[in-house]
Amino acid sequence: MKVTKVLKILLVEDNLFEVLRFKKTVASFAINCEITHAKHGGEAITKLQENNLPDLILLDLDMPTLNGLEFLAIIKQYEHLENIPTIIHSSQSGQQEISQCFKLGIAGFMVKTSDHKEYVFNLQHTLTKWFDNVA
Repeated sequence: MKVTKVLKILLVEDNLFEVLRFKKTVASFAINCEITHAKHGGEAITKLQENNLPDLILLDLDMPTLNGLEFLAIIKQYEHLENIPTIIHSSQSGQQEISQCFKLGIAGFMVKTSDHKEYVFNLQHTLTKWFDNVA
């Protein structure tokens, strides 16, 4: 029996346009992804407590209720969550924000660019890398 690899992604994003853009773009890739969406960090924490842990978290920084930096600080307090690779997927690209994120243990940073070809290339490169790590 052949087992199909699936990359389980938790997308933490409050902007519906960005959620739809992400899902449509990922659907065009030749990798099998299961995407769970959370509208903000608080909702993401709730989803992570449901014990269906993702292989990868893609996290926006600028969100209501619980922003990306606050979310990172919280998950790093839990042993079963701290090792889930987290990629910042944000339009914020200031050096201070990036530095704070890396101090909180992120695995990478991807800027949400308005250039569609660049967005597709960066997202495909990032997800393919993590897909290859799924057992």
